[in-house]
Amino acid sequence: MMAEGILLIKVTRFPFRTNKIYKYLLPVIFGMPLLVVVTTLAVDSDGFGTPEYCWIRREKGLIFSFVGPVIGVIVFNLAVVLLVLKTICGMDKVRRTNTIEKIRSALWATAVLCPILGLFYITGLFTFTGRSLTYEYIFVSLNSFQGLFVFLFQVCFQSEIRNGIADSYSRYRSRQIVSP
Repeated sequence: MMAEGILLIKVTRFPFRTNKIYKYLLPVIFGMPLLVVVTTLAVDSDGFGTPEYCWIRREKGLIFSFVGPVIGVIVFNLAVVLLVLKTICGMDKVRRTNTIEKIRSALWATAVLCPILGLFYITGLFTFTGRSLTYEYIFVSLNSFQGLFVFLFQVCFQSEIRNGIADSYSRYRSRQIVSP
C-alpha cells in the first residue's frame, strides 16, 4: 500500500519524469515486510500464534512489530492523500469551479484513495483498546470489502474503462452480426 502511495505521488506530482522507479520499488515492496518478519522471528521465535488464534502475541510487546509499520504506512499514505487533494484542488479546471464542486471532487478523490492506500487500517489500530469487539467487526468489514471498493472505483466508476468495454462489446457484436 505504501508502494501505491509512492506511485501515486509520482503520477500526480511528476507525471512527465520517466525514471526507473519500479526497478527500485520492487525490492523495497518485498524486502521491508521480509525484514520485519525476520527481525520479529529473531527477537522471539515463539511470538507467533497462541492456542486461541494465529496472530502475534501481545504479551511481550511483539505486536508492535506489526503496529509500528502499519502506523508508518498510514501516516505516509495520509500525507499522500493530502498531497493528491492539494494537487487536484490546484488544477485549473477545479480552481474555476464553485466550492460545492471542489468539495465533491475532493470527497470523491478521498473515497477512491482510501481503499487503495489501505487507510481502513486505521480502524485496525482501535482493536488494541480494551473493548475492541466493535472495532474488530468494523475493521474486518471494511477490509473484507477492500477488493470490491478497488474494483468499483478503479473499474466500474472509471469512464475510460466503461467506454473501452463498450467499444470492445460493440466491435464483438458487429462481428457477430456480419459473420454468418
